[in-house]
Amino acid sequence: MGFARNGFTGLTLVLNLAGLGAQPPETGLKIEIHIYDYSSITGEMLARAEQETTRIFNHIGVGAIWRVCPRTSNEAVHNRACALPDAPTRLTLRLLTNSMADALQIGSDIFGSALLPDNEGFGVVANVYADRVRELANCKEVREAYFG
Repeated sequence: MGFARNGFTGLTLVLNLAGLGAQPPETGLKIEIHIYDYSSITGEMLARAEQETTRIFNHIGVGAIWRVCPRTSNEAVHNRACALPDAPTRLTLRLLTNSMADALQIGSDIFGSALLPDNEGFGVVANVYADRVRELANCKEVREAYFG
């Protein structure tokens, strides 16, 4: 991973020096991301993912607002931040367990999916099969194949 990170850092430096990494336009656009974490990933891992995603959105001039949403009706009583009606600038991100993916009959080689609405509008719900992603990231063979 260090090699990949250093490669991206070097590329970013070169693009900035060449003037290609100019500041993003101030668009005032914002996307609200509602996270429903059923997989119990660590707070550190979730924070790192939020920071990287925010960095990518900022690069294209889009701000990101993150909300960790309640998973049960009992939790919802104390956390109303995610109770707003759907909006086109809101993305729901569900981090699901292996057992949830199995219940949905998702193939074991699928790590995420997006749900499209019946009205053929924009998809605003994404599922990430977080346990599978974590298992893949911890797989020694995968790390060796990609990072030596």
